[in-house]
Amino acid sequence: PDSGTVDPQVHLLRKKTEEVARRVAQHHKLPIPWLKFDQEVREMKEKDARKKTATAEELQQLAMKTAGIKSKEEFHVLLKYFSNRAMLLYRPNALKNGAEEVVLDVEWLIQKVEK
Repeated sequence: PDSGTVDPQVHLLRKKTEEVARRVAQHHKLPIPWLKFDQEVREMKEKDARKKTATAEELQQLAMKTAGIKSKEEFHVLLKYFSNRAMLLYRPNALKNGAEEVVLDVEWLIQKVEK
């Protein structure tokens, strides 16, 4: 298939993954809208393989749009949840150019630190 076409198997895998994630979320009391946030972050990384970090502000806007996050406190809870599960790395005190940076690709950071 050309680069603009996504294999139907990828769609099927994505659908099955989302189904499993919903069941896990129900078991672990994860708000379902947070899964949409996670999906959007993954898609953001897929669209630009070079995107390894994002500003907290950028992600907060995404969380407000996709996960129903209404306050900075809720947003920090969401980031902490995903960070505790190594889905991203959130260090609120690590500032870069005055903006909180969130690592979207934890494996990339680990490899970078190991070098």
